[in-house]
Amino acid sequence: MNMINNYLDNFEKHLPEESREEIREEFEASLLGQIEDQESQLERPLNEQEQEDLLLKIGHPMKVAAGFLSNQQLIGADYYPAYKKVLVLAFWIYAAITILKMLPFNISLVDGSFITTPIIIFWALVETGIWVFASVTLIFYLLEKYQTNIDFLYAWSPKQLSSSGKKLSLSRVETGFEILFVALFLSWWNSLFGADSFFAGTELVNAIKMSESMATMQWPVNIVGGLSIMVSIYNLVNAGWNKVSLIINILVGAADLVIISIMMQFEQYALIDITIETNRFVEEFASYILLNIRITLAIIAAFVVWDMVSSFRKL
Repeated sequence: MNMINNYLDNFEKHLPEESREEIREEFEASLLGQIEDQESQLERPLNEQEQEDLLLKIGHPMKVAAGFLSNQQLIGADYYPAYKKVLVLAFWIYAAITILKMLPFNISLVDGSFITTPIIIFWALVETGIWVFASVTLIFYLLEKYQTNIDFLYAWSPKQLSSSGKKLSLSRVETGFEILFVALFLSWWNSLFGADSFFAGTELVNAIKMSESMATMQWPVNIVGGLSIMVSIYNLVNAGWNKVSLIINILVGAADLVIISIMMQFEQYALIDITIETNRFVEEFASYILLNIRITLAIIAAFVVWDMVSSFRKL
């Protein structure tokens, strides 16, 4: 009965969260009733081909789930399921492209752009969301108006349905903030390699430079941060954690720990030019920079370990 269970899992995925369990139980009872009726007539369990024929007759799980949804006035019931899926997928794809196109930012604690950058990202995503919503809605409105055949979007086979197990719910707001936080971190991280961007307008611009060891970490950190953003976007599109995303999240966490362990072994994170006149603040900053960075790395490592343990428990 794996095919039946996979069908029900995919049907449930397209239901509203507040009534998902109740609707699934009702539909599952109806489906199992049909199976029992056929098995009574045949006086034997249905084979795989007969199960597939029954599910094909009932219809694509996404379309069947649409019958339980309300307020579908702008887009009709036959088009709405595909419209909703395309809308969500298109938004997160273009949101990711928007964030990546804006990297690296010129973030500076001096000129205040560290505060304004989240606002810039927020409004860029709002603009992207409006553009995607308008475009996708217009396309599906025209498809329905001219009765364009979109059966190819519902082309499916019960045998091709997969089950990644029950999805664990997640907070969309919390996940969105995680994406924003990682994007801001990558922006700040890349700005450090701009030499005069972080300390622009201060004496430190000529006195402190990135060490060669730290310079080798620029792309590894970007790659791992980018993977973290992709996992979060994947979870948002799928409306929850599943086995695949949890395993990937654990692997990304392991990569984080490898990078942190390498950086903890560095003897220098920044080079101080002692030939340049520096005031007492710069001298004190130079004496504490190594300790502060290592403490920061230890804190980040603790959060990464906590996140990995949380993912293991969810598995």
